[in-house]
This record gives sequence, structure tokens and C-alpha cells, in this order.
Amino acid sequence: MDDLLLSFFSQCETGQVKIGDFVYNIHFKITTEDICEDNIIIKIKNKDLFFKYIKEFLLLFDFDNEYDVLKKLVYLFSNLTFSDFNNIELYLKRNIEFVKNSLLTNKTISFLSSKLEIEIKSYNQESPYCFVAKITDGNYFYELPIISYGISEGVCYIFAVQDKNSDKTSDYSKKVK
Repeated sequence: MDDLLLSFFSQCETGQVKIGDFVYNIHFKITTEDICEDNIIIKIKNKDLFFKYIKEFLLLFDFDNEYDVLKKLVYLFSNLTFSDFNNIELYLKRNIEFVKNSLLTNKTISFLSSKLEIEIKSYNQESPYCFVAKITDGNYFYELPIISYGISEGVCYIFAVQDKNSDKTSDYSKKVK
């Protein structure tokens, strides 16, 4: 694991992480020093804690191979905000909590003559979970936007709201809208 992490971070310093046939453009350097270079710098306060959090994060997943581990690292580090660069340990700790806390469960809620079906799914990109819901009358359904989210310390972070509904013209879709 240590060699894989070191390889990942050395590739990040070049600006390209190669995973199989794919190349991901991700460019930063990790340091414990106060330096200013042409690279984006992630300053870590405690190197041991930094690597402990990364390993703890990765242990939350079942990986088939090293490529899957590298992809998860790419997603993790490509979602940094400016404030995350300044406190990387908090960012890693928060992402560990995101994975551990789905909080919501699948359920069906009846209302009027329809049902709201809610499904919580694992998500493999910017957030650990997504909230997928649809309204149905038993024969037809209307898909609501997918909400990608993570929960840490009682706060829900919304990463994306994506309208994947391709059926916007049916009579049922018009009725629901």
C-alpha cells in the first residue's frame, strides 16, 4: 500500500496520473514545509496522520485491483476545494465520515394516489452516496433529480443535483410537474 501511495503522489507532482490506458490530469505536491513553487501545494501538518487518514479511507472500500485504488485516490484528490488545500487532514477526516454515514435508508412513502420510492446508492465519483427517487402510480413513473451527498458531523454536504429524467413529455410527467 505504501509503495502505491508514493507512486500516486509522485505522479501527481508531474500533473498526470496514469491508470491503465487512462491518464488523469491532477497536479499538486505534498509537503510539510512552507515553500512556494509553480506547483499547487498541499501542506500537511503531520505526515503520519495524513497517511493514516488516507489508509483509513481506502480500507472502507473493497478493491479488485490497484487500478481501483488509484481511481479512488484520483476522485478523492480531484475534489479538493481551496480551503481543503489549507487543511488536508480535515478534508480526509470528513471524507472518511462521508463514507461511514449514509444515514438515509431505502423507503417508499405513499401519498395521494402515488408513491415516492427512494433508493440510496453508492456513488463512486465526487460523493460516496446518491439519493435516487421517483414518483410512481404503479404503472408510470417520474424520476426526480439525483442528489449526490455526504454526511459528516451532522452536516449534509450536497455535491451535485443532476436531472437524469429523459421522459419529460409523457402525460404522467406532465401531471407530476
